[in-house]
Amino acid sequence: MFSPLIQGLLTRDAWHDSARCIGLRGQPWIDTRVARNQPEMAAVQASRANLLRHAVRVAALLLLASCGGGGDIDPADNSGGRAKPLAAEAAAAFFPPTPIPADAATRGMWSPVYDWPLIAVHSVLLPDGRLLTYGTTTNGEQSGLASYDIWDATGAPNTGHLLLPNGTGTDLFCSSSVLLPPQSPSALGNVFIAGGDNWIGNQVNNTANPNSNVLDVQTGVLARQSDMKRARWYSTSTTLINGETYIQGGSSGGDRPEIRGLDGVFRLLSSANTSTINDQYPRNFVAPDGRVFGFDSNGKMFYINTLAAGSVQMVGQLSANLAGWTGSAAMFSPGRILRLAGNSNAAAVIDITASLTVPKSSPHAMWVPLFAQPVSGTTQVFEPSSAVVDHEAFGLASKSSANRSTRVCPAEQ
Repeated sequence: MFSPLIQGLLTRDAWHDSARCIGLRGQPWIDTRVARNQPEMAAVQASRANLLRHAVRVAALLLLASCGGGGDIDPADNSGGRAKPLAAEAAAAFFPPTPIPADAATRGMWSPVYDWPLIAVHSVLLPDGRLLTYGTTTNGEQSGLASYDIWDATGAPNTGHLLLPNGTGTDLFCSSSVLLPPQSPSALGNVFIAGGDNWIGNQVNNTANPNSNVLDVQTGVLARQSDMKRARWYSTSTTLINGETYIQGGSSGGDRPEIRGLDGVFRLLSSANTSTINDQYPRNFVAPDGRVFGFDSNGKMFYINTLAAGSVQMVGQLSANLAGWTGSAAMFSPGRILRLAGNSNAAAVIDITASLTVPKSSPHAMWVPLFAQPVSGTTQVFEPSSAVVDHEAFGLASKSSANRSTRVCPAEQ
């Protein structure tokens, strides 16, 4: 079983009212870390309710793969994933029942360890503050065929779970997901999930499927939609400025990207040949001019024009110590992307704002001295404070525990 562990260590002078981590060891669990920017413990005590509301709404997206297989609830369940209307099971003012240490204002603190129904290989923060997770069986084995979980984040991490049957016939492991724009001002945005793995009777076989699925956030029902034009395993989905969804990469789908229209119909970008771009989770972002900017794990940078049949423009190469499959990236302001390398301690801000005035100019990478040692298997989370939180793994190995910590890069002014 793949058992990653995420811990929190924030390196800023000012602490925020949030718990920033999820983690898994043995039985999946969630661990919350909380701290305040006021040294007085009395103030921390008085702010417990406020801490909770923020704590559980900043979750680390863990997109790490492992190999294996196993059973869960019956994959042949034909219920279609239908669920009762979602309801909170936990109290609205949870705070970990842990004494607050005297140095919590500067060092933070840990909660107890809590059980989680499955390993959160994939997680999506829903518009109403709940958390969707999926990617393994309840035994912690690789497969998203049987079930998915929605957690009501107002209570303790081991309460308020709604474990639902996945009746779509799609193994969601190694899919890509993104929130869709709400269909009306009063509606919640649903979750689009592209592709995934294939179940062969007793395990997944690490190959691509063409399925698309949408989670109705209001009801919790996961429903199969029309198939994509390509099968995709390890793809990337990105919401465009017009509300459509851009899907690129994934094994079996590396030759062409495609667009999911607002009507749910897919169209292949037949003139956008992405065959020379590595297809494993390309790091894609919407540029200020509306194009898609991205780079692959080999460091190749590119723009994709998604209009009509599409087109590709290669625009440069990241240096070798900024490339790597296990690195992460987050756009912290329009056109500015923090890249943390996976194969070295290098970090850089990739600035694509110049493309507004000089369309064919190469993106500019500005070096950032951030880490004292190489980091691998990272995920960054963009917070409302404009700080970038990075969940950093050391000694990462498949099917083993990993020591993880969290750092904050203050927003640039």
